[in-house]
Amino acid sequence: SYKPAVFLGVNFFANPSTRQLQFRLELSAAQSQFKSLYALKVSPHIPFKASFDKMTFSFSPQIIYNFYNAENFKIYGGAGLVLIYDNFSNHYLGSQKQPNSATDIEENDPYYFNKIDDTFILKAGVQIHRNWGIFAQYMTSVLDTKGGYFGMNSTVEQVGINYYFK
Repeated sequence: SYKPAVFLGVNFFANPSTRQLQFRLELSAAQSQFKSLYALKVSPHIPFKASFDKMTFSFSPQIIYNFYNAENFKIYGGAGLVLIYDNFSNHYLGSQKQPNSATDIEENDPYYFNKIDDTFILKAGVQIHRNWGIFAQYMTSVLDTKGGYFGMNSTVEQVGINYYFK
């Protein structure tokens, strides 16, 4: 899905005069949405829908290194750990012709959502004119569900714009 996200962070520099190596503490909130329509391959063999909305809150300590470190232009890469809390809503599993009938599926709430997880993050970007930046980041797979009717996991790829306050 393509949904908004907000990141707030604080950078600590190993050497404030060069600012080449930094430690970042970052808080974020992001929305996502899952929706899949398909033909069920098991009984009751009907057109099926699986969907839910997810709001993710996370805390991420990171290490960032500027590979190119000029005054008004920096190229960086980094990695870190992400601690995640997810809030799921609007979940549905059943016939594409809502609402479900009892013959569509025995249980209309088969998701066993995993609300807390952790993962790793890889990040790369450029910083321009001391205050602006463009970044791309990848978070490794996290479990959205744990057991139940079926299991799902997700990965995150994000592209964004940073503004650095001085």
